[in-house]
Amino acid sequence: MRPILAICVVALAACHPPTTGDPPHATPIVGARVIDRGALAYVPADTPYVFVSLEPIPETIRRRMVGIDNAELLGALAKLDAPTPFGRAMHALAGELRDGDRVRDLTELGFPTSPRFAFYGLSIWPVLRMEVADTTHLREVATRVLAAAGSAVQTASFQGHPYWAINNGKVQLIAIVRDREVVVALVPTATVTETLPLLFATTRPAKSLADTDRLGDTARRYHVATWLGYLDLRILAGIFTGHATGLSATLTQDLRAGIPGLAACDADLERLAAWVPRVVLGYQRLDERGFAGALYVETPGAITRALAQLQTRIPGVGSVVAGDPLVAVGVAAKLDDLIALGREVIATLRAHPFTCPALAAMPLDDLDHTLATPLPLMLQGARGAALVVDDLSVEQHTGTGHALVVGAHAPELVRAMLASLFPGTPMPALGVPVALPLDPLRQAGFALSSAHLMLAGDDAAIAVGPDSERRALRVPTLPGPTRSPFFTFAYDIARFRRLFPDNVALQNPRFAEWKRLSFAFDVGAFGLVLTFDGAWN
Repeated sequence: MRPILAICVVALAACHPPTTGDPPHATPIVGARVIDRGALAYVPADTPYVFVSLEPIPETIRRRMVGIDNAELLGALAKLDAPTPFGRAMHALAGELRDGDRVRDLTELGFPTSPRFAFYGLSIWPVLRMEVADTTHLREVATRVLAAAGSAVQTASFQGHPYWAINNGKVQLIAIVRDREVVVALVPTATVTETLPLLFATTRPAKSLADTDRLGDTARRYHVATWLGYLDLRILAGIFTGHATGLSATLTQDLRAGIPGLAACDADLERLAAWVPRVVLGYQRLDERGFAGALYVETPGAITRALAQLQTRIPGVGSVVAGDPLVAVGVAAKLDDLIALGREVIATLRAHPFTCPALAAMPLDDLDHTLATPLPLMLQGARGAALVVDDLSVEQHTGTGHALVVGAHAPELVRAMLASLFPGTPMPALGVPVALPLDPLRQAGFALSSAHLMLAGDDAAIAVGPDSERRALRVPTLPGPTRSPFFTFAYDIARFRRLFPDNVALQNPRFAEWKRLSFAFDVGAFGLVLTFDGAWN
Protein backbone atom coordinates (compact mmCIF):
# COMPACT_ATOMS: atom_id res chain seq x y z
CA MET A 1 0.00 0.00 0.00
CA ARG A 2 1.12 3.53 -0.63
CA PRO A 3 0.66 6.05 2.17
CA ILE A 4 -2.79 7.38 1.27
CA LEU A 5 -3.37 8.87 4.70
CA ALA A 6 0.04 10.49 4.63
CA ILE A 7 -0.70 11.93 1.19
CA CYS A 8 -3.80 13.68 2.54
CA VAL A 9 -1.83 15.00 5.46
CA VAL A 10 0.98 16.31 3.27
CA ALA A 11 -1.46 17.98 0.93
CA LEU A 12 -2.90 19.96 3.81
CA ALA A 13 0.09 20.27 6.12
CA ALA A 14 1.46 23.61 7.18
CA CYS A 15 5.05 24.77 7.45
CA HIS A 16 6.36 26.55 10.54
CA PRO A 17 9.44 26.52 12.77
CA PRO A 18 9.76 23.87 15.49
CA THR A 19 7.94 24.52 18.74
CA THR A 20 8.78 23.37 22.21
CA GLY A 21 6.49 20.49 23.12
CA ASP A 22 6.29 17.75 25.72
CA PRO A 23 9.18 15.29 25.90
CA PRO A 24 8.36 12.04 24.09
CA HIS A 25 7.19 9.37 26.47
CA ALA A 26 4.52 6.68 26.50
CA THR A 27 1.89 5.28 28.83
CA PRO A 28 1.05 1.56 29.11
CA ILE A 29 -2.21 0.58 27.46
CA VAL A 30 -2.42 -3.21 27.51
CA GLY A 31 0.46 -5.53 28.35
CA ALA A 32 3.64 -4.26 26.73
CA ARG A 33 1.79 -2.22 24.11
CA VAL A 34 1.99 1.54 24.32
CA ILE A 35 0.52 4.62 22.75
CA ASP A 36 2.07 8.03 22.47
CA ARG A 37 1.01 9.95 25.57
CA GLY A 38 1.95 13.22 23.90
CA ALA A 39 -0.90 12.74 21.42
CA LEU A 40 -3.41 11.57 24.04
CA ALA A 41 -2.60 14.54 26.25
CA TYR A 42 -4.43 16.78 23.76
CA VAL A 43 -7.41 14.49 23.22
CA PRO A 44 -10.27 15.66 25.47
CA ALA A 45 -11.60 12.97 27.79
CA ASP A 46 -15.11 13.89 26.63
CA THR A 47 -14.34 13.33 22.93
CA PRO A 48 -17.27 11.52 21.31
CA TYR A 49 -14.98 9.51 19.06
CA VAL A 50 -11.35 8.46 18.88
CA PHE A 51 -9.24 6.02 16.83
CA VAL A 52 -5.59 5.42 17.70
CA SER A 53 -2.67 3.11 16.95
CA LEU A 54 -1.61 1.07 19.96
CA GLU A 55 1.54 -0.12 18.24
CA PRO A 56 3.28 0.59 14.91
CA ILE A 57 2.05 -1.24 11.81
CA PRO A 58 4.76 -2.05 9.23
CA GLU A 59 4.39 -0.61 5.75
CA THR A 60 4.27 -4.14 4.29
CA ILE A 61 1.12 -4.89 6.27
CA ARG A 62 -0.61 -1.66 5.20
CA ARG A 63 0.29 -2.47 1.60
CA ARG A 64 -1.33 -5.88 1.91
CA MET A 65 -4.49 -4.47 3.46
CA VAL A 66 -5.17 -1.99 0.67
CA GLY A 67 -3.20 -3.44 -2.23
CA ILE A 68 -2.74 -0.24 -4.26
CA ASP A 69 0.25 -0.45 -6.58
CA ASN A 70 2.37 2.36 -7.99
CA ALA A 71 0.67 2.59 -11.36
CA GLU A 72 -2.80 2.67 -9.81
CA LEU A 73 -1.89 5.40 -7.33
CA LEU A 74 -0.15 7.61 -9.87
CA GLY A 75 -3.00 7.08 -12.32
CA ALA A 76 -5.54 8.16 -9.69
CA LEU A 77 -3.52 11.27 -8.89
CA ALA A 78 -3.15 12.13 -12.58
CA LYS A 79 -6.95 12.10 -12.96
CA LEU A 80 -7.17 14.81 -10.29
CA ASP A 81 -5.08 17.20 -12.36
CA ALA A 82 -7.94 19.67 -12.84
CA PRO A 83 -7.82 23.49 -13.18
CA THR A 84 -8.94 23.92 -9.57
CA PRO A 85 -6.92 24.64 -6.43
CA PHE A 86 -7.39 21.04 -5.29
CA GLY A 87 -6.49 19.66 -8.72
CA ARG A 88 -3.35 21.77 -8.90
CA ALA A 89 -2.31 20.63 -5.45
CA MET A 90 -2.86 16.98 -6.41
CA HIS A 91 -0.81 17.46 -9.56
CA ALA A 92 2.02 18.90 -7.47
CA LEU A 93 1.65 16.04 -4.98
CA ALA A 94 1.93 13.49 -7.79
CA GLY A 95 5.19 15.15 -8.81
CA GLU A 96 6.52 14.83 -5.25
CA LEU A 97 5.53 11.17 -5.07
CA ARG A 98 6.75 10.11 -8.49
CA ASP A 99 10.30 8.82 -8.76
CA GLY A 100 10.54 7.38 -12.24
CA ASP A 101 8.23 4.37 -12.37
CA ARG A 102 7.84 4.03 -8.64
CA VAL A 103 6.09 5.87 -5.81
CA ARG A 104 8.28 7.13 -3.02
CA ASP A 105 7.93 5.37 0.33
CA LEU A 106 6.34 6.85 3.43
CA THR A 107 9.73 7.62 4.91
CA GLU A 108 10.68 9.66 1.83
CA LEU A 109 7.87 12.08 2.65
CA GLY A 110 9.18 12.71 6.15
CA PHE A 111 7.17 10.16 8.11
CA PRO A 112 8.47 7.22 10.18
CA THR A 113 8.23 3.74 8.73
CA SER A 114 5.25 3.03 10.99
CA PRO A 115 3.80 6.34 12.20
CA ARG A 116 1.60 6.41 15.26
CA PHE A 117 -1.57 8.42 14.95
CA ALA A 118 -4.63 9.61 16.85
CA PHE A 119 -7.86 10.59 15.11
CA TYR A 120 -10.45 12.12 17.44
CA GLY A 121 -13.07 14.78 17.91
CA LEU A 122 -12.92 18.20 19.49
CA SER A 123 -16.61 17.91 20.23
CA ILE A 124 -17.93 16.80 16.82
CA TRP A 125 -15.04 18.38 14.88
CA PRO A 126 -12.35 15.97 13.56
CA VAL A 127 -8.65 16.22 14.37
CA LEU A 128 -5.79 14.02 13.13
CA ARG A 129 -2.38 13.88 14.82
CA MET A 130 0.32 11.80 13.15
CA GLU A 131 3.93 11.18 14.07
CA VAL A 132 6.60 12.85 11.92
CA ALA A 133 10.26 11.77 11.57
CA ASP A 134 11.72 14.51 9.35
CA THR A 135 9.78 17.73 9.91
CA THR A 136 12.12 19.81 7.76
CA HIS A 137 11.59 17.65 4.70
CA LEU A 138 7.84 17.38 5.30
CA ARG A 139 7.57 21.17 5.52
CA GLU A 140 9.44 21.51 2.24
CA VAL A 141 7.12 19.03 0.52
CA ALA A 142 4.04 20.67 2.04
CA THR A 143 5.20 24.12 0.98
CA ARG A 144 5.55 23.10 -2.66
CA VAL A 145 2.27 21.19 -2.77
CA LEU A 146 0.19 23.83 -1.04
CA ALA A 147 1.75 26.67 -3.01
CA ALA A 148 0.34 25.05 -6.14
CA ALA A 149 -3.19 25.52 -4.76
CA GLY A 150 -2.76 29.28 -4.92
CA SER A 151 -4.87 31.74 -2.94
CA ALA A 152 -7.35 29.06 -1.82
CA VAL A 153 -4.88 28.13 0.91
CA GLN A 154 -4.12 30.96 3.32
CA THR A 155 -1.14 31.34 5.64
CA ALA A 156 -1.81 32.57 9.16
CA SER A 157 0.15 32.47 12.40
CA PHE A 158 -0.30 31.56 16.03
CA GLN A 159 2.12 33.02 18.57
CA GLY A 160 4.54 33.67 15.72
CA HIS A 161 4.25 30.18 14.26
CA PRO A 162 2.62 29.94 10.82
CA TYR A 163 -0.04 27.45 9.84
CA TRP A 164 -2.08 26.94 6.70
CA ALA A 165 -5.86 27.12 6.46
CA ILE A 166 -8.71 26.83 4.00
CA ASN A 167 -11.64 28.99 5.12
CA ASN A 168 -15.13 28.93 3.64
CA GLY A 169 -16.44 31.46 6.15
CA LYS A 170 -18.14 28.99 8.50
CA VAL A 171 -15.45 26.36 9.00
CA GLN A 172 -11.69 26.20 8.56
CA LEU A 173 -9.48 23.29 7.57
CA ILE A 174 -6.26 23.88 9.52
CA ALA A 175 -2.93 22.10 9.05
CA ILE A 176 0.17 22.36 11.22
CA VAL A 177 3.58 20.69 11.23
CA ARG A 178 4.96 20.64 14.75
CA ASP A 179 8.35 19.35 15.81
CA ARG A 180 7.29 15.70 16.04
CA GLU A 181 3.84 15.56 14.51
CA VAL A 182 1.53 16.84 11.82
CA VAL A 183 -1.93 18.06 12.84
CA VAL A 184 -4.93 18.46 10.53
CA ALA A 185 -8.26 19.69 11.92
CA LEU A 186 -11.64 21.00 10.83
CA VAL A 187 -13.06 23.61 13.22
CA PRO A 188 -15.68 26.38 13.15
CA THR A 189 -14.16 29.69 12.05
CA ALA A 190 -15.69 31.43 15.06
CA THR A 191 -13.75 29.16 17.46
CA VAL A 192 -10.29 29.25 15.86
CA THR A 193 -8.93 31.40 18.71
CA GLU A 194 -10.05 28.82 21.31
CA THR A 195 -8.91 25.76 19.38
CA LEU A 196 -5.47 26.81 18.11
CA PRO A 197 -3.75 26.39 21.52
CA LEU A 198 -4.97 22.79 21.64
CA LEU A 199 -3.97 22.10 18.06
CA PHE A 200 -0.51 23.64 18.57
CA ALA A 201 -0.16 21.71 21.84
CA THR A 202 0.50 24.80 23.93
CA THR A 203 -2.60 24.18 26.06
CA ARG A 204 -4.12 20.94 27.28
CA PRO A 205 -7.79 20.11 27.76
CA ALA A 206 -9.10 20.41 31.29
CA LYS A 207 -9.11 16.59 31.30
CA SER A 208 -7.55 14.47 28.57
CA LEU A 209 -7.63 10.79 27.65
CA ALA A 210 -4.07 10.60 28.98
CA ASP A 211 -5.56 11.37 32.42
CA THR A 212 -7.92 8.38 32.21
CA ASP A 213 -7.66 4.65 31.59
CA ARG A 214 -10.59 4.68 29.17
CA LEU A 215 -8.58 3.38 26.21
CA GLY A 216 -6.66 0.92 28.34
CA ASP A 217 -9.85 -0.47 29.87
CA THR A 218 -11.42 -0.85 26.42
CA ALA A 219 -8.30 -2.53 25.02
CA ARG A 220 -8.22 -5.02 27.89
CA ARG A 221 -11.97 -5.70 27.72
CA TYR A 222 -11.80 -6.63 24.04
CA HIS A 223 -8.17 -7.90 23.93
CA VAL A 224 -7.22 -5.26 21.37
CA ALA A 225 -3.57 -5.17 20.38
CA THR A 226 -3.05 -2.78 17.47
CA TRP A 227 -5.69 -0.25 16.33
CA LEU A 228 -8.48 0.82 18.67
CA GLY A 229 -11.31 3.29 18.41
CA TYR A 230 -14.78 4.03 19.73
CA LEU A 231 -17.82 6.19 19.10
CA ASP A 232 -19.48 7.18 22.38
CA LEU A 233 -23.14 7.81 21.57
CA ARG A 234 -23.88 9.05 25.10
CA ILE A 235 -21.39 11.90 24.71
CA LEU A 236 -22.61 12.55 21.19
CA ALA A 237 -26.22 12.70 22.36
CA GLY A 238 -25.20 15.16 25.07
CA ILE A 239 -23.65 17.41 22.43
CA PHE A 240 -26.71 17.38 20.19
CA THR A 241 -29.11 17.91 23.10
CA GLY A 242 -27.21 20.98 24.29
CA HIS A 243 -25.76 19.46 27.45
CA ALA A 244 -22.11 19.89 26.48
CA THR A 245 -19.97 22.16 28.65
CA GLY A 246 -16.72 24.08 28.31
CA LEU A 247 -14.97 24.08 24.95
CA SER A 248 -17.31 21.40 23.60
CA ALA A 249 -20.24 23.75 24.15
CA THR A 250 -18.37 26.61 22.47
CA LEU A 251 -17.57 24.46 19.45
CA THR A 252 -21.23 23.52 18.96
CA GLN A 253 -23.00 26.69 20.05
CA ASP A 254 -24.74 27.09 16.68
CA LEU A 255 -25.45 23.38 16.18
CA ARG A 256 -29.03 23.24 17.47
CA ALA A 257 -30.04 26.37 15.62
CA GLY A 258 -28.62 24.98 12.41
CA ILE A 259 -30.61 21.72 12.47
CA PRO A 260 -34.37 22.32 12.22
CA GLY A 261 -36.44 20.25 14.64
CA LEU A 262 -33.45 19.04 16.62
CA ALA A 263 -34.91 20.24 19.93
CA ALA A 264 -37.82 17.82 19.47
CA CYS A 265 -35.34 14.94 19.33
CA ASP A 266 -33.66 15.45 22.71
CA ALA A 267 -35.45 12.69 24.61
CA ASP A 268 -35.19 10.29 21.68
CA LEU A 269 -31.45 10.83 21.25
CA GLU A 270 -30.85 10.15 24.93
CA ARG A 271 -33.07 7.08 24.69
CA LEU A 272 -31.18 5.68 21.71
CA ALA A 273 -27.83 6.37 23.40
CA ALA A 274 -29.04 4.38 26.42
CA TRP A 275 -29.85 1.44 24.14
CA VAL A 276 -26.49 1.62 22.33
CA PRO A 277 -24.05 3.53 24.57
CA ARG A 278 -20.92 2.90 22.54
CA VAL A 279 -19.54 1.32 19.36
CA VAL A 280 -15.96 0.01 19.51
CA LEU A 281 -13.62 -1.07 16.70
CA GLY A 282 -10.39 -2.90 17.43
CA TYR A 283 -7.81 -5.25 15.96
CA GLN A 284 -6.61 -8.15 18.08
CA ARG A 285 -4.00 -9.07 15.47
CA LEU A 286 -2.49 -7.42 12.40
CA ASP A 287 0.73 -9.05 11.24
CA GLU A 288 2.48 -10.92 8.42
CA ARG A 289 0.06 -13.86 8.71
CA GLY A 290 -3.15 -11.88 8.50
CA PHE A 291 -5.50 -9.98 10.77
CA ALA A 292 -8.32 -10.42 13.28
CA GLY A 293 -10.58 -7.75 14.71
CA ALA A 294 -14.13 -6.89 15.65
CA LEU A 295 -16.77 -4.19 15.72
CA TYR A 296 -18.59 -4.16 19.06
CA VAL A 297 -22.04 -2.62 19.54
CA GLU A 298 -22.39 -2.29 23.29
CA THR A 299 -25.88 -2.72 24.74
CA PRO A 300 -27.29 -2.78 28.30
CA GLY A 301 -27.47 -6.14 30.01
CA ALA A 302 -31.24 -6.53 29.53
CA ILE A 303 -30.96 -6.06 25.76
CA THR A 304 -27.90 -8.32 25.52
CA ARG A 305 -29.71 -11.08 27.41
CA ALA A 306 -32.82 -10.75 25.22
CA LEU A 307 -30.69 -11.09 22.10
CA ALA A 308 -28.86 -14.09 23.54
CA GLN A 309 -32.21 -15.86 24.01
CA LEU A 310 -32.58 -15.93 20.22
CA GLN A 311 -29.45 -18.03 19.81
CA THR A 312 -29.47 -21.71 19.02
CA ARG A 313 -27.07 -24.40 17.88
CA ILE A 314 -26.66 -25.29 14.20
CA PRO A 315 -24.23 -28.16 13.49
CA GLY A 316 -20.98 -26.90 12.00
CA VAL A 317 -21.88 -23.21 12.31
CA GLY A 318 -19.40 -21.35 14.50
CA SER A 319 -17.31 -18.22 14.44
CA VAL A 320 -14.35 -20.39 13.36
CA VAL A 321 -15.01 -22.21 10.08
CA ALA A 322 -13.77 -25.79 10.09
CA GLY A 323 -11.74 -27.18 7.24
CA ASP A 324 -10.76 -25.21 4.17
CA PRO A 325 -14.02 -24.49 2.26
CA LEU A 326 -14.26 -22.44 -0.87
CA VAL A 327 -17.24 -20.65 0.65
CA ALA A 328 -19.34 -21.24 3.78
CA VAL A 329 -22.49 -19.45 4.96
CA GLY A 330 -24.39 -20.06 8.18
CA VAL A 331 -27.52 -18.60 9.77
CA ALA A 332 -28.67 -19.41 13.30
CA ALA A 333 -31.60 -17.85 15.19
CA LYS A 334 -34.94 -18.95 16.58
CA LEU A 335 -37.14 -17.36 13.93
CA ASP A 336 -40.36 -17.52 15.96
CA ASP A 337 -38.68 -15.88 18.94
CA LEU A 338 -37.10 -13.25 16.70
CA ILE A 339 -40.52 -12.28 15.36
CA ALA A 340 -41.95 -12.20 18.88
CA LEU A 341 -39.12 -9.94 20.04
CA GLY A 342 -39.70 -7.64 17.08
CA ARG A 343 -43.39 -7.31 17.95
CA GLU A 344 -42.48 -6.65 21.59
CA VAL A 345 -40.17 -3.80 20.53
CA ILE A 346 -42.93 -2.33 18.35
CA ALA A 347 -45.39 -2.52 21.26
CA THR A 348 -42.87 -0.69 23.46
CA LEU A 349 -42.43 2.03 20.85
CA ARG A 350 -46.19 2.42 20.57
CA ALA A 351 -46.52 2.79 24.33
CA HIS A 352 -43.64 5.27 24.42
CA PRO A 353 -43.57 6.83 20.94
CA PHE A 354 -40.73 8.83 19.50
CA THR A 355 -41.19 12.60 19.30
CA CYS A 356 -38.39 13.27 16.82
CA PRO A 357 -40.05 13.79 13.40
CA ALA A 358 -37.64 11.47 11.58
CA LEU A 359 -38.19 8.66 14.10
CA ALA A 360 -41.89 9.25 14.64
CA ALA A 361 -42.45 8.63 10.92
CA MET A 362 -41.47 4.96 11.30
CA PRO A 363 -44.29 2.76 9.88
CA LEU A 364 -44.83 0.79 13.08
CA ASP A 365 -48.31 -0.41 12.05
CA ASP A 366 -47.04 -1.76 8.74
CA LEU A 367 -44.10 -3.46 10.45
CA ASP A 368 -46.34 -5.03 13.07
CA HIS A 369 -48.78 -6.23 10.41
CA THR A 370 -45.93 -7.85 8.50
CA LEU A 371 -44.61 -9.59 11.61
CA ALA A 372 -48.12 -10.71 12.61
CA THR A 373 -48.66 -12.45 9.28
CA PRO A 374 -48.28 -16.21 9.85
CA LEU A 375 -45.17 -17.74 8.37
CA PRO A 376 -45.40 -20.52 5.80
CA LEU A 377 -45.59 -23.88 7.56
CA MET A 378 -42.06 -24.89 6.58
CA LEU A 379 -40.59 -21.72 8.15
CA GLN A 380 -42.47 -22.04 11.44
CA GLY A 381 -40.02 -23.22 14.07
CA ALA A 382 -37.05 -22.62 11.75
CA ARG A 383 -33.77 -22.24 13.61
CA GLY A 384 -31.06 -21.98 10.98
CA ALA A 385 -29.30 -23.19 7.89
CA ALA A 386 -25.84 -23.72 6.45
CA LEU A 387 -24.31 -23.96 3.00
CA VAL A 388 -20.74 -25.11 2.45
CA VAL A 389 -18.97 -25.46 -0.91
CA ASP A 390 -15.76 -27.38 -0.35
CA ASP A 391 -14.66 -27.47 -3.97
CA LEU A 392 -15.90 -26.38 -7.39
CA SER A 393 -15.00 -27.06 -11.01
CA VAL A 394 -16.31 -24.38 -13.34
CA GLU A 395 -15.30 -26.26 -16.49
CA GLN A 396 -16.88 -29.58 -15.47
CA HIS A 397 -19.89 -28.06 -13.66
CA THR A 398 -19.33 -30.18 -10.60
CA GLY A 399 -18.30 -29.74 -7.01
CA THR A 400 -18.34 -30.96 -3.45
CA GLY A 401 -20.29 -29.56 -0.53
CA HIS A 402 -23.34 -29.78 1.67
CA ALA A 403 -26.41 -27.87 2.79
CA LEU A 404 -28.28 -28.10 6.08
CA VAL A 405 -31.67 -26.83 7.23
CA VAL A 406 -32.74 -27.01 10.88
CA GLY A 407 -36.33 -26.48 12.01
CA ALA A 408 -39.44 -28.07 13.45
CA HIS A 409 -40.86 -28.64 9.96
CA ALA A 410 -37.72 -29.89 8.21
CA PRO A 411 -39.52 -33.13 7.15
CA GLU A 412 -42.26 -31.11 5.40
CA LEU A 413 -39.55 -29.12 3.59
CA VAL A 414 -37.86 -32.33 2.42
CA ARG A 415 -41.16 -33.83 1.27
CA ALA A 416 -42.00 -30.72 -0.77
CA MET A 417 -38.51 -30.61 -2.32
CA LEU A 418 -38.65 -34.27 -3.35
CA ALA A 419 -42.08 -33.89 -4.89
CA SER A 420 -41.01 -30.82 -6.86
CA LEU A 421 -37.46 -31.67 -7.95
CA PHE A 422 -37.09 -35.45 -7.57
CA PRO A 423 -40.52 -37.04 -8.11
CA GLY A 424 -40.61 -40.71 -7.23
CA THR A 425 -37.75 -40.48 -4.73
CA PRO A 426 -38.82 -42.09 -1.44
CA MET A 427 -38.95 -40.08 1.75
CA PRO A 428 -35.81 -40.97 3.74
CA ALA A 429 -36.12 -42.77 7.03
CA LEU A 430 -34.61 -40.96 10.00
CA GLY A 431 -30.85 -41.35 10.06
CA VAL A 432 -30.68 -43.20 6.72
CA PRO A 433 -29.36 -41.27 3.69
CA VAL A 434 -31.23 -41.69 0.42
CA ALA A 435 -29.54 -41.26 -2.94
CA LEU A 436 -30.92 -38.50 -5.13
CA PRO A 437 -31.33 -39.18 -8.86
CA LEU A 438 -28.66 -37.39 -10.85
CA ASP A 439 -30.61 -36.89 -14.09
CA PRO A 440 -32.63 -33.87 -12.81
CA LEU A 441 -29.40 -32.32 -11.57
CA ARG A 442 -27.65 -32.92 -14.88
CA GLN A 443 -30.58 -31.38 -16.74
CA ALA A 444 -30.11 -28.33 -14.54
CA GLY A 445 -26.45 -28.15 -15.59
CA PHE A 446 -24.78 -29.93 -12.65
CA ALA A 447 -22.54 -32.88 -13.50
CA LEU A 448 -22.39 -34.24 -9.95
CA SER A 449 -20.94 -37.65 -9.20
CA SER A 450 -23.42 -38.37 -6.39
CA ALA A 451 -25.87 -36.70 -4.03
CA HIS A 452 -27.53 -37.89 -0.83
CA LEU A 453 -30.31 -36.54 1.39
CA MET A 454 -30.81 -37.37 5.05
CA LEU A 455 -33.19 -36.51 7.89
CA ALA A 456 -32.07 -36.53 11.53
CA GLY A 457 -34.77 -35.16 13.81
CA ASP A 458 -35.15 -31.48 12.94
CA ASP A 459 -32.08 -31.55 10.67
CA ALA A 460 -32.34 -32.01 6.90
CA ALA A 461 -28.98 -32.39 5.15
CA ILE A 462 -27.88 -32.75 1.54
CA ALA A 463 -24.34 -33.68 0.53
CA VAL A 464 -23.08 -33.69 -3.07
CA GLY A 465 -19.90 -34.90 -4.70
CA PRO A 466 -17.67 -37.90 -3.95
CA ASP A 467 -18.52 -39.92 -0.82
CA SER A 468 -21.78 -37.96 -0.41
CA GLU A 469 -23.51 -40.76 1.54
CA ARG A 470 -20.95 -40.74 4.33
CA ARG A 471 -20.79 -36.96 4.40
CA ALA A 472 -24.60 -36.66 4.57
CA LEU A 473 -24.50 -38.84 7.68
CA ARG A 474 -21.79 -36.65 9.20
CA VAL A 475 -23.38 -33.20 8.58
CA PRO A 476 -25.86 -33.28 11.55
CA THR A 477 -22.99 -34.28 13.86
CA LEU A 478 -20.54 -31.57 12.83
CA PRO A 479 -18.93 -29.89 15.86
CA GLY A 480 -19.82 -26.35 16.82
CA PRO A 481 -20.39 -24.09 19.81
CA THR A 482 -23.33 -24.49 22.17
CA ARG A 483 -24.79 -21.33 20.61
CA SER A 484 -23.96 -20.55 17.00
CA PRO A 485 -23.43 -16.97 15.80
CA PHE A 486 -26.42 -15.32 14.12
CA PHE A 487 -24.57 -15.18 10.83
CA THR A 488 -21.25 -16.45 9.50
CA PHE A 489 -19.60 -16.06 6.13
CA ALA A 490 -16.21 -17.25 4.94
CA TYR A 491 -14.62 -17.58 1.56
CA ASP A 492 -11.27 -18.33 -0.02
CA ILE A 493 -10.45 -15.26 -2.10
CA ALA A 494 -7.31 -16.74 -3.64
CA ARG A 495 -9.17 -19.83 -4.92
CA PHE A 496 -12.02 -17.71 -6.28
CA ARG A 497 -9.48 -15.61 -8.20
CA ARG A 498 -8.07 -18.77 -9.75
CA LEU A 499 -11.53 -20.16 -10.58
CA PHE A 500 -12.74 -16.97 -12.24
CA PRO A 501 -9.71 -15.38 -13.94
CA ASP A 502 -11.94 -13.23 -16.17
CA ASN A 503 -13.95 -11.71 -13.32
CA VAL A 504 -12.93 -8.04 -13.19
CA ALA A 505 -14.01 -7.53 -9.57
CA LEU A 506 -12.12 -10.57 -8.28
CA GLN A 507 -8.99 -9.69 -10.26
CA ASN A 508 -8.80 -6.22 -8.71
CA PRO A 509 -5.20 -5.67 -7.52
CA ARG A 510 -6.53 -4.86 -4.06
CA PHE A 511 -7.24 -8.58 -3.57
CA ALA A 512 -3.87 -9.82 -4.81
CA GLU A 513 -2.47 -10.20 -1.28
CA TRP A 514 -5.65 -11.68 0.24
CA LYS A 515 -6.04 -15.41 0.81
CA ARG A 516 -9.08 -15.95 3.06
CA LEU A 517 -11.68 -13.74 4.73
CA SER A 518 -14.44 -14.55 7.23
CA PHE A 519 -17.11 -12.72 9.23
CA ALA A 520 -19.31 -13.68 12.17
CA PHE A 521 -22.21 -11.70 13.68
CA ASP A 522 -22.84 -12.77 17.25
CA VAL A 523 -23.86 -11.78 20.78
CA GLY A 524 -20.99 -11.20 23.19
CA ALA A 525 -20.75 -10.39 26.86
CA PHE A 526 -21.31 -6.67 26.28
CA GLY A 527 -23.65 -6.63 23.27
CA LEU A 528 -23.54 -7.44 19.58
CA VAL A 529 -20.22 -8.15 17.90
CA LEU A 530 -19.14 -8.45 14.27
CA THR A 531 -15.81 -10.28 14.11
CA PHE A 532 -13.62 -10.42 11.02
CA ASP A 533 -10.59 -12.54 10.28
CA GLY A 534 -8.33 -12.76 7.26
CA ALA A 535 -5.13 -14.35 5.99
CA TRP A 536 -2.63 -13.14 3.41
CA ASN A 537 -1.20 -15.18 0.56
